Parts: sequence; C-alpha cells; structure tokens
Amino acid sequence: MLFSVGFVLHWLTPYLIKQSNFRIRSAHFVERHGLILLIALGESVVAVGIGLGTNLPAGRILAALLGLGLAAALWWLYFEGEDARAEDALERAPQERRPWLALNAFGYVFLPILGGIVVIAAGLKLALVHYNEPATGSTAFLLAGGVALYLAGLVLFRWFLHIGPLWIRLLLTVLTLLTAIVGLRVSAVAQIAVLLFIVVVGIMGESRLAHRRGFS
Repeated sequence: MLFSVGFVLHWLTPYLIKQSNFRIRSAHFVERHGLILLIALGESVVAVGIGLGTNLPAGRILAALLGLGLAAALWWLYFEGEDARAEDALERAPQERRPWLALNAFGYVFLPILGGIVVIAAGLKLALVHYNEPATGSTAFLLAGGVALYLAGLVLFRWFLHIGPLWIRLLLTVLTLLTAIVGLRVSAVAQIAVLLFIVVVGIMGESRLAHRRGFS
C-alpha cells in the first residue's frame, strides 16, 4: 500500500511544485533517455536468446530471426531521427516550457514506450518456446499489445513535442493489435512475421511521406 502511495506521489509532485526553475540541457537529456531505450531493447534481444535454448529446429531459428528483426524495426522507429527531432523541439521551446515538455515526453510518455518493450520481450520468449503451434492467448496478446503500446507511446511522444505526423503510427497501433488473431489461429511465428511486416511498411511509409514533404 505504501509503495503504491509513493508511486502516485512521485508522479503527482511535478504538478505541486514550480517547474520553471529547472534547466534542461536538451542534448544531454535526450541522449540519456535514448540510452535507456537502447537498454530496454537489448533486453528484448536477451529474451530471444533465452527462448531459443539449445534445441534449434529450423522453425525456432526462424522465429528468433524474426524476433531480432522486430527489435531492430522498433529501434529504427525511434532512432531514425525521432531523437534528433525531439532534441530540436526542446531546444526551440521557451525556457519556462522546456521542463514540462521534458516531463511529459520523456517522463510520463516514456513509461508506455519502455513498458511496451518489456511486454514484447515476454511475448517473444514465450513465442520461441511454442514456435510450432498456435499461440496461447497470453503470448498473442503480449506480442500484439506490447508493440501497440510502444507505438502508442511514440504517438504521444510526437504529439507532446509536435515533431511529426501521427496518423501512420496510429494506424500501425490498430493493425498490430489485430495480429493477435494471426497468432491464435496460425502460430506465434506467423504473428511475429506479420508484426515485423507492419512495422517495416510503416517505416517505409513515413520515409516516403517525409521525402515528399521535403520536396513540396
């Protein structure tokens, strides 16, 4: 009970004290949070290794490769330029607004981003164990829900900082949730493959959109 109260107070206290006295060094601030995200993504790679085990049939190896590809695609969604745009947004913000932007984008919003990676890691570990059969409800929803939570966090991240279009990532969030059906009816490997396909297509779509805007 006391831990719960402490957790709530921890996230409420910024609204009870004056924030404009804090000075945010944008480059350092964004870099530190990027490193935290890298560590979390590294845990998903570790989860793939743990789930792989010592028995290595072709299907399990394929599932592991797809899982690593998914982790790489999630890395690309943020480090392709999101971090640089976030740094620029913080740098351009008035000094009195900068602490609130940092708190919202890198405090509250980073919770679903990091939490999504943790959920994905748990799903990948289970998926590799039961790679050759339809996914259980927990595996399917951990995979779909984890990726959707990560994407929803990135949508909020962009919204708070005003650093890019939201609609593609909102669409990806909905599509990734629907992949639970694939996992339940086909297999976890098929679900991971579909998740990877959705995220990669989304990345390509955003790149083309950015390219067109650059020449408009």
